[in-house]
Amino acid sequence: MPYSDYRNLAPIDDAESSDEYLTVLEGALNDPRVKNIAIAGAYGSGKSSMIETFLKSGCITGKYLKVSMASFAMDTGRNDGKLSADEVEQGILKQLFYQVSPNKIPQSRYRKLQSIDPYHLFLRWTFLGGVIIFLSSIVFPNIFEPNIKYIMSLGNTVGVSSFVSIILVVEIFLLIIKWLAYTYGDTLTHIKIKMLNIFSDVKVEYGASEQSVFNKNLDEIVYFFEKTKYRYVFFEDLDRLKNVKIFTHLRELNFLLNNAESIRKTPVIFIYAVREDLFSKYERTKFFDFIIPIIPIVSPSNSGDVLLRCLKSQQKKTYTVSEDFVLDISPYVDDMRIIYNICNEFLIYKRTLGNHDLSLSDEKMLAMLVFKNLYPRIFSDAQMAKGLVRKAFDNKPKYIKKQQDEIKQKIKAASDNASVEEIIALREQLTRLPDLSLKDILDPDNIKLLKKDVKNDLLVFLLRRGYIDENYALYINYFKGDSLTVADMDFILAVKNLKPKEFEYHLTRPDLVIRRLNTYDFKEKAIYNFDLLEELLLEKTGNTQLSTFLQQLSDGDSWSWRFLWEVPYAIKQKGRFIKELVQVWSNFWKDIYEYRNIPNETRLYYLALIVSYLDESTLKALNDEHNLMSRFFTETPNILQDLALLVENPTSISGAIKALKLEFDTFTLEGIPTEVLDYIFANEHYKIRLNMIKNIVAYKQGQLPPDFPAKSYTIVKGMEYQPLLDYIHKKPTDYVTYVIFAQEHPCDDAEDVIDLAERLIANPDLCESLIEREFFIVQDILSCCHSYMEDYREIVLRIWNKLLSDDKIDITWHNIIAYWNAFGMSAILKGFIVKHAESLRDSVQTDMNDNFLRDFVAADFHAAPLRTLLPVLRMEDFDLDITDIDHIALDEMIEAGFLPFAVEYYKELLEKDDDLALHYILKNQEVVVNYLKDMEIDDTMFEQLILSSELKPLVKSTIFERYGEEHMTDRVAKNMVNLELSASRSIFLVAWRSHLSEAERKSLFFAYLEELGADDLEKVFVDLPLPYRAFADRNSGRYVAVSKTENNLKLLKHLESIRYIIKYKEKNSPKTGEWAPMITTEKALACHVKKRV
Repeated sequence: MPYSDYRNLAPIDDAESSDEYLTVLEGALNDPRVKNIAIAGAYGSGKSSMIETFLKSGCITGKYLKVSMASFAMDTGRNDGKLSADEVEQGILKQLFYQVSPNKIPQSRYRKLQSIDPYHLFLRWTFLGGVIIFLSSIVFPNIFEPNIKYIMSLGNTVGVSSFVSIILVVEIFLLIIKWLAYTYGDTLTHIKIKMLNIFSDVKVEYGASEQSVFNKNLDEIVYFFEKTKYRYVFFEDLDRLKNVKIFTHLRELNFLLNNAESIRKTPVIFIYAVREDLFSKYERTKFFDFIIPIIPIVSPSNSGDVLLRCLKSQQKKTYTVSEDFVLDISPYVDDMRIIYNICNEFLIYKRTLGNHDLSLSDEKMLAMLVFKNLYPRIFSDAQMAKGLVRKAFDNKPKYIKKQQDEIKQKIKAASDNASVEEIIALREQLTRLPDLSLKDILDPDNIKLLKKDVKNDLLVFLLRRGYIDENYALYINYFKGDSLTVADMDFILAVKNLKPKEFEYHLTRPDLVIRRLNTYDFKEKAIYNFDLLEELLLEKTGNTQLSTFLQQLSDGDSWSWRFLWEVPYAIKQKGRFIKELVQVWSNFWKDIYEYRNIPNETRLYYLALIVSYLDESTLKALNDEHNLMSRFFTETPNILQDLALLVENPTSISGAIKALKLEFDTFTLEGIPTEVLDYIFANEHYKIRLNMIKNIVAYKQGQLPPDFPAKSYTIVKGMEYQPLLDYIHKKPTDYVTYVIFAQEHPCDDAEDVIDLAERLIANPDLCESLIEREFFIVQDILSCCHSYMEDYREIVLRIWNKLLSDDKIDITWHNIIAYWNAFGMSAILKGFIVKHAESLRDSVQTDMNDNFLRDFVAADFHAAPLRTLLPVLRMEDFDLDITDIDHIALDEMIEAGFLPFAVEYYKELLEKDDDLALHYILKNQEVVVNYLKDMEIDDTMFEQLILSSELKPLVKSTIFERYGEEHMTDRVAKNMVNLELSASRSIFLVAWRSHLSEAERKSLFFAYLEELGADDLEKVFVDLPLPYRAFADRNSGRYVAVSKTENNLKLLKHLESIRYIIKYKEKNSPKTGEWAPMITTEKALACHVKKRV
């Protein structure tokens, strides 16, 4: 390719659109007030080209100098490029004095290194030596003369004259001088100066003085411009030194120069090519007398057009680069020289790399060269298979894993609503991820991660567009079809030097790498590499290298574990990998299960590989005698969902479940394939637990009923899903223990609870616990375990007792009598009756019989239930022996009317207890009156009956009339008046003989006086106090006076009616006399007792 196709990078002297710039610059140079001119523009805007064009135009008439500091910062060896003002000023002085021959400034103390001829050096040193010897002989004759004489005598000794001896010594001296001149002449000349020597009296020491280098050497600088007649100095690239202070010193220097008397008439003008943004808005106008802005020829907005023109300018187009591609990448390029260099390098790379049998993309090559010119150091690292480019591709597995996690989440979220086809599509997308290029996996989130990893916007852009891809090494290194890349060779050396690289280290030709390695190299940890293992797995037949590679993975080394941690995500040949691995590592699963430092998700991934690619017998072998694989299945939450995301064929999961005989005690339905669920539920690969029953119910019915789990067993029976029912009936103990008892308030229907209880009949403790936990009511006790009575009588008793004691049975006489028929009047039954007596009182009496009532009466109930229930209970044929019935029961029987009245029962009761007999009469008093003649009543019974408030008046009168005279007591006598009992003369007289107080006698007398005749009254008056006692005297016709009261009036009327007295009269109460103290009323009643005839 001709050189004319290339562009040099030097500034041009025919810049475009330069007329106005030249006119302005020429005018500024001719302005006597302008001494400091700035040509300002961005990097690459054409400042240097504008200066060259101006110098070529001939507009400048005086002598000029150019000072460029482009490489000075790099010469210092500093990373930041920032130099002190003294360093910059010293550099400027060097450039000034280097451009002038020393002959033009002979009085200057500055010297430039000059080449010295050894011959001339020999002559100088010979002359100097001769002078030293001559002077020494004069100044030190005592030292010199003996040495001369010694040399002469030494010559005489060997037969040589004295003169010849001296000549020989001189020649030897000259030979030594000559040897030194030729051997060490250059070294000696460099002892003083290097490039530019500032004499000892002009030595610059940084920090030794506050004066600048310019100020210290001002006389030299003035002398320089005075002698050389230079009047224009162009300064370029000062802004690259990142020290604004130098512009202050240069302006000060310019001011001093132009005020020097020898220069003033022809002033010195400094022209600076500077970056626009070097100064603030005030500094720019302070430093410079005139500023000429340079408008950039190239900018991000037009760099694409410029780059296209540059590419099209070659004589013979041999590349394929689209305009769209150039315009896409061009905004990152804004410098003309960089554009030219990109084009140059592209043509060179195209010609060099494009002639091989490699299908290289011209656009990717150009993109790589754009990156090379903008970031040469990063590009250099990439050529050495390191740096940011390498890092971006090394992190590709991380980006893949992130997308895998996102797809897994999508599958999990879609399991409820999405179709099977959608889920399959997501799974296929998950499988294809490792095959995608970096460009294809860079979604917005991964782009953020990439930016964080490489921190280079252009590199991120090129990677995102795919302009730099996994084959980037082909575009930056010389490569033959059968040769290794630098990166591949670097890996081989790392293996042989036992210096492992990252597992993700990219190998361009792993097949060639394998050929270059020996079998023993595969025993080293440095061999671990994803690309290398992938290549080994691609070979269809087994090979020693692969076995050796895999065998050392089982050595337990941390580096091996780390490789195992990452490798399954990075390779494509996953099936062969896991098959070959378990063949050489029989305890693979045991070791990976027990190694705690490996993430659980990696174990899960390996399990997915095992499930997907290994047969049933291999699974069983890996599970070993400790069932570690089974344990992992049951210990890992959501394992079935995770496997569903990783295993392509759900039947493989079912096969593993079958092979390992797994029983799950919990999982959630979401995300588990229906094929797996159907297999688990139909084949009893689960433990009977509440959560699992919930899953089955939800799965089979589409949703959970609102009363689940409270009615779990009732719902299960209603589903008619036979595999589940059979499994529960096979393990009813598990169902009750782990399902029923796992709830707070189970309330299955009664018949379903009974069903479970009957299935647990051999376990009475669990039956009782079931009854206790469930909330239900058995309507008919005979429906519960009655058919098991013959074989399990004692257990049925316990169950029925539990029903009664926990009130889990309907409160009916039918259930009570059914229980009584089976087990008699037990304490539990009695307790139930007592507890629910009120309800039983109101319930229908079905199945009631005399036998039950006999037991009931004889059961020693407390009074309360008897009092409640006996009133509603009746025997058809009452034949109880009441002598055996306790007092409380008899009392309640009497109260309830349960004991019919009979004289003989009365007699028996009377023998047992008077109170019972009394109670018996009182409760049957209307019948008793018909049997009084046959009944035995004593004084006590008579008194209790008469004084009882419960005895009806008519009955009481009957009994009083019959037994009053015979069984009168003091208490009855005292209460006759209050009880308003009618009494005959004889009963009264018996009562009168009782122990009564005066008041009681008076009361009894007045109540029954009309029943008495004259003779009786005469006797009675004797027992009364005065004035009534006076009526007892019937012999003298005695005068008697009493107070006028109602009782006294009644008495006198009765006495008058029976002619006991002469007619009574009413008169005033006497104030004195016998009767006065006894008259208490204002009026008195007086009469005479009639004499007995």
